[in-house]
Amino acid sequence: MKIQANLCAAIIGLFCFTFLPVEAQDIKLESGNLAFLKDATALRIKYVYDGMLVGNTNEADYIKFKVAEFNKKEAGKGEKWLAGWINDRAGRYEPAFESQFTKYLDRKAISFIAIGNDVKYTMILKTLMTEPGWAGWGIWHKESHIDAVATFVETANPDTVLATISVKNSPGNGYDYDPAGRIENCYATCGKELGHFLRKKAFK
Repeated sequence: MKIQANLCAAIIGLFCFTFLPVEAQDIKLESGNLAFLKDATALRIKYVYDGMLVGNTNEADYIKFKVAEFNKKEAGKGEKWLAGWINDRAGRYEPAFESQFTKYLDRKAISFIAIGNDVKYTMILKTLMTEPGWAGWGIWHKESHIDAVATFVETANPDTVLATISVKNSPGNGYDYDPAGRIENCYATCGKELGHFLRKKAFK
């Protein structure tokens, strides 16, 4: 009976650990004022990943480990993985962010572009950390999430910072077996919540 009780306790503990959610998403205006957006007709969006962590590991070490891991299974598979790791940013994550950002910001008077120096204001979305999470059998999983900071600057004078917003624990999910799918969902959530935040704080 004691062995059964201990086994039951271990299973319950594992269950609780596995389903322990990430902390609730937190969006906060860290500095500056968002009033300038009221008169904006366009906003340039720039994405930065330099210095990003992957979980608790710097990205360079994470890439080195994953490339070696995949190449051990099949020659050339590591390089294929790396290409996807980089290309999914422009191919999946950024479009997912922009789609939800524009939808929930709901400002038809503003156009959003990824390039162009003739736009007065630029929002730089810098990803600080990516937790890819993992999907297991059935309901066993670890949720993905990202931390980011959105910095608003004058496009012609990028050293002139107008406002900074932190985005912590923007969640994805743990049910998609495709890591890119889980991360894509993080950016969609980030876009949704950031757009909603700006709609409330900058336009009301």
